[in-house]
Amino acid sequence: MPESCTVVIGAPEHLDALRKRVDGESEVLAFPDREVEIVTIRVRARTQLPKPRQTRPPGRKGSGGRRRVWVSGAWRSVPVLQREQLTSVMRRGPALVLDYGSTTLIPQGWRFQLDRAGNLLCSK
Repeated sequence: MPESCTVVIGAPEHLDALRKRVDGESEVLAFPDREVEIVTIRVRARTQLPKPRQTRPPGRKGSGGRRRVWVSGAWRSVPVLQREQLTSVMRRGPALVLDYGSTTLIPQGWRFQLDRAGNLLCSK
């Protein structure tokens, strides 16, 4: 007799329905003189959920100052912006965007803004 047996069935209405289907579909578990022992039941369920709203915290006021950065073959003074300061308003580079774990240089000729979810979108 094998140590384990997997029987895939649909969702039963109650435990007796499960026992009947197991007894009827498996020789290993079809012992009329014994009770069926269910050791493990794995249930997988799916349901449709509404899409979450993509929102970000409102932009923070204030200036991050300026820094000298080597851009386009020369040292330039570029504005420094904290990511929390940005909004969906399109801005033009050059600029430095500072975040907790990154610094993004937006070169001259590029535009940038945040989308509804707070992602930094850069385009030329």
